Amino acid sequence: MPALSKKDKLRLLTTILESRHADLREQNLNRQGKGHFHVSGMGHEALAAVSFLMEPEDYIVPYYRDRGLILGRGMTTRELGLEYFAKRNTGSGGRQMPSHYSNAKLHIWSVPTPTGSQLLPACGIAWGIKLDRKKNLVVNSRRRRDTPGRFLRSRFFR
Repeated sequence: MPALSKKDKLRLLTTILESRHADLREQNLNRQGKGHFHVSGMGHEALAAVSFLMEPEDYIVPYYRDRGLILGRGMTTRELGLEYFAKRNTGSGGRQMPSHYSNAKLHIWSVPTPTGSQLLPACGIAWGIKLDRKKNLVVNSRRRRDTPGRFLRSRFFR
């Protein structure tokens, strides 16, 4: 794995800070009654580093706290803001809840609400990539308290 250039390190730090500040902004909007609800991604910002190492044809099947990963992949804070307010010009067309972002062009799978349920689609995408003999990968994250059973059922779904 090549070392990050000074430019990439600065971009990574900027992405991490942007993730934290946008998270705080949504939290404030929620407290002011201008948002429906808020799912914090604080503490997960460093996942942006993973997205810097991904290829354009790789997939992300995120957990709803993966704002840093999503920003690092290429979605903008503006797009995430539109998702927060469920606006029409978004990956979901305004039909998803806040922090349930998606983007077909960037290969970002839609975030499911029940935690752990993103594991099965991630394994299915990875299996499809393997069947197509491609070298791409699927990045998936989950919360620590998800049961091992959910992981194992998705991993051995065949």
